[in-house]
Amino acid sequence: MQAQRAPRLAGRRKAASGGRPGCAPAARLVEGGLRPRPAAPVGTVVAWHNPHFSVQFDDGGVGKLRKHDLEDALVFSPESFFDPALFFFDFAIMNPLRVPGWMIGFRSYLEHFGVDMPPQWLTDDDHTSEELASQDVGSPAGFRDAVLKRSKSVLLELAGDAKAPRTLENLKHAIYKAVWWFAAMDLELPPTPVSVAQYLAYLSEAVDSVGSVTQATQAIGFLADVNRWDRGKVIDKHALIPVEAMKRRHTHVIHKAPGLPSEAVVAILEKLCVVRSDLPWQRQWHFVLGTAIGAAAKLLARHDDMAVVTYDDDSFRVYDTHIEVLLRKRKTHTKNGHWITVAKQPSGAFCVYDALLRGKQIFRGGFVMPDIDDDFCIHRDRPMPYAKYVKFLRWALEMIGYTKELAQTFTAHSARSGGATGMVHAGLDPVLGCAIAGVKSIDWFIGYMRADLSDKIRASLAIGPF
Repeated sequence: MQAQRAPRLAGRRKAASGGRPGCAPAARLVEGGLRPRPAAPVGTVVAWHNPHFSVQFDDGGVGKLRKHDLEDALVFSPESFFDPALFFFDFAIMNPLRVPGWMIGFRSYLEHFGVDMPPQWLTDDDHTSEELASQDVGSPAGFRDAVLKRSKSVLLELAGDAKAPRTLENLKHAIYKAVWWFAAMDLELPPTPVSVAQYLAYLSEAVDSVGSVTQATQAIGFLADVNRWDRGKVIDKHALIPVEAMKRRHTHVIHKAPGLPSEAVVAILEKLCVVRSDLPWQRQWHFVLGTAIGAAAKLLARHDDMAVVTYDDDSFRVYDTHIEVLLRKRKTHTKNGHWITVAKQPSGAFCVYDALLRGKQIFRGGFVMPDIDDDFCIHRDRPMPYAKYVKFLRWALEMIGYTKELAQTFTAHSARSGGATGMVHAGLDPVLGCAIAGVKSIDWFIGYMRADLSDKIRASLAIGPF
């Protein structure tokens, strides 16, 4: 049994209290019939008040559901995938991949036009082995077809792993949205430059974000590469008009986060890296935090880099003069591992080497930047999330005397840019610096080096005596 659709909220650009711009398309999706659970009353979603969807049941009752509960309950047939009234772009409000029927419609659209996608993006289940096992490979032709089909599947899987994980995750969702829009608008694949331009124009109005429009362009380009479409014929100058217009419309001065000064790193180490004998290792969160911040600066590490650094024996080597730490993966490093050296200070002053050595003795294994829960208990089997790391970094800066306003300007990249600035000031060979940072071009220093006032004055004077 399926409820009647509620009247669409035509023209609404913002939901009721608690809403966000651009969430009206999400409301159109969830205004369909609702089936919360077997034998539960059928109803209709009538409003969204972040984070709840209000549901009017046919029996007169009223309820509220969070998005994860609603996603599994929606009545959404594969044919609904092609309904333009149900398209929406904000997957943060509701994730259509969790809605039964959505992926079936998505796959049928791709199959109709013979479009390939990485198989891991099309389903959570691995049907490849089952499909190959069901083929008749008794004849040479059958065996040949099975091998070629499997090779194509492997190639598509590799395409889904050919870029940095975070980049691919962003491209994947952007592709979902673009393909869904083309299907809802009854357009063919590969899309024409006019179709691409129309979609980007839609995004420029609906989202009004340079990043979203640029990312959509990159996603369509990635889909073209996977399917060997002529990228130039899919995304030509006409298609790029919305991108260029958005860049000009949103031109602004970029304020980069400041680099973490070496003096701040030293102060944090001295302030936080103190082991309290009256507390078990699970409660030594001050020590953990100080060590993680110091290590991030010494390793020129992003948060993603620090999230894979461990005290485990196979990735942590201790020597009298230095420690070698294995970064199992980096955003810009495609090798299986990258060993970085952390030197002991010749002066004997307490340093990152000492903090890491003490951490190895205390924790023996687990992440160097472990998660710290709301009760300030350490969980060494999982890394600290990005937002929490930034929050703790800013708290640490306040503990060493920074004002709250100044501390709030620092981000997770501050440790990396601060380390790069330190290398430049020390006159280190840029090639060696690139090896430590895991990048290929010395142009990296241009983006990460943070010149202080004395550097700027010296540069100005060097231009000439005028």
